[in-house]
Amino acid sequence: MKHIKSSIMLLFILFVNFIKTVNSDIIQEDFGPPENYVSSENIFASSLWLLGMYSCIELVSKYKEKNPIKTEPVEWALYGNHSDKKKYLELSVKEGHSLEKIKVDLLEMQTVIRLLEREEKEKAREKLIKEKGIETNIPSEVEYNFGKGEIRVKEHGKYYHGIMVTESEKYSNLKHDSNHRFFERTDDTNVEKWPITTSKHDEYCCNCSLDDYNSKNRRVYNIYVCNGHEYNEF
Repeated sequence: MKHIKSSIMLLFILFVNFIKTVNSDIIQEDFGPPENYVSSENIFASSLWLLGMYSCIELVSKYKEKNPIKTEPVEWALYGNHSDKKKYLELSVKEGHSLEKIKVDLLEMQTVIRLLEREEKEKAREKLIKEKGIETNIPSEVEYNFGKGEIRVKEHGKYYHGIMVTESEKYSNLKHDSNHRFFERTDDTNVEKWPITTSKHDEYCCNCSLDDYNSKNRRVYNIYVCNGHEYNEF
């Protein structure tokens, strides 16, 4: 029983997670199947259909009664010769039921999914930090010892300014690597609001070089890479 319940809950989670990425990509065509038809491969709809099938099991029957959506397997073809016939699941609201409860439940699941996503990202970040041998607790005497820019990370015995490898997704516009990069504005923009941005690269970092590839075609800023700094504590 626990296995059945867990499987159904997992399918609900997968469905809600799909909502954010699928909705914007769907383009309804006039010649497509009816709007209340979904693919027979749809995980969420399939789980509802299975829920309705196994009414002999007491636990499943309990959830079946609460389920407001009726699902029926159907076949539908675009052309009259039925050469492209495919299987779908027809969705409709059960008589005497409302969609309000399931909408509330899905919003509740969405909140939990966002929490789980944050936890997954944090676990991935911690794993990457461990794999790369990264240290982020920088001693105060080192933090601004190599220019006006903040030292943010220590890797393999050296200290670095700029972007950390764990932030690569945030700076995905930088190719092929964003690690240890920082920005130098070439206009009069106030740079104080950006922690890895400067108006003078050689003041920000005393051991850096221009990233020619990523600086190409930039109108108001150049990108530099910190080459690392060694600090002798004795």
